[in-house]
Amino acid sequence: SMTLTVTDSVVPISETIVDNRDTGFSRTGSWSESGAPDEYAASSLYSATVGSTATWTPALSTAGTYEVFVWYTGSAQYDRDTDADYTINYADGTTAVSIDQNQGSGAWVSLGVYTFQAGNSSSVTLLRDANAVGTTSADAMKFVL
Repeated sequence: SMTLTVTDSVVPISETIVDNRDTGFSRTGSWSESGAPDEYAASSLYSATVGSTATWTPALSTAGTYEVFVWYTGSAQYDRDTDADYTINYADGTTAVSIDQNQGSGAWVSLGVYTFQAGNSSSVTLLRDANAVGTTSADAMKFVL
């Protein structure tokens, strides 16, 4: 069972960022440091190995409806994954979102709005799949309440 506490105070807008060097980030397979200039916090990873995954797990202090944003690198000189597969694991299940990483790199790109529980039970996973053309970038994820 859950205890619900109601207060009069307004909960401030909060954002939680998980970068590729943070404790909430994990990976499987083969990833290398990128040389792309449009990185978040001066570091990002890339992979050309099918089956490699990158996972961002935020530690959320508040349950609620969050918009999830992804930051990946590429700029003009890199050929990135045209069909990067992100899976958002949230309170109500999972949703898959495909992003063309040749568009919008070096900025926050929305993956949609999802309901998350407090704690670290939710995550976003990026999969380098067999359909990928170019390299897949893994950098940062932002969860905005």
